[in-house]
Amino acid sequence: MAGAQVVYQKGPITFPVAASNIVLGGNVVMVDSVNTGSNNVVAAKGASSNKGSVTVIGVALTDAVGPSLSQNATDPLGNAITTITGQYPNFTSVLIMGVINLVYSGACAFGQLVRTVDNAGTAGQVTAYTGGTTTYDEIIGKCIQPGGVTGAGQSGLTIFGYGAGI
Repeated sequence: MAGAQVVYQKGPITFPVAASNIVLGGNVVMVDSVNTGSNNVVAAKGASSNKGSVTVIGVALTDAVGPSLSQNATDPLGNAITTITGQYPNFTSVLIMGVINLVYSGACAFGQLVRTVDNAGTAGQVTAYTGGTTTYDEIIGKCIQPGGVTGAGQSGLTIFGYGAGI
């Protein structure tokens, strides 16, 4: 997604993207756990300590790349390029709370709680929260897509944020 259409919002706040990372508009973003102490963001993914409300900051509204991405990189759309420096900003506007279309990594019912994904290959996407298999603090929102989301890679309307009716 080159950008994300917001239905209701609180924010945005601008954050720099961590070196060697690509963030797409519509990705859920989290604190950069590699460069601790920085105010950089990356697409949300990975181990349970890096998921959910513990490290998630919000949803990126614009495409951005880390400052060190160059030499045989791909742009946010997957196109091979020689250098990316200067073509995309090194920062993104981040929605802190609101109602927004997010990309799901699988099916999710209307009204079901959502969390960030485990798989780095689907970084920035959300998945259905399943009680008993993941911890409650991983919840970042609720699917409000009429009829729910039926499969991987589909967008669905989502209440996102803390205390946003979830």
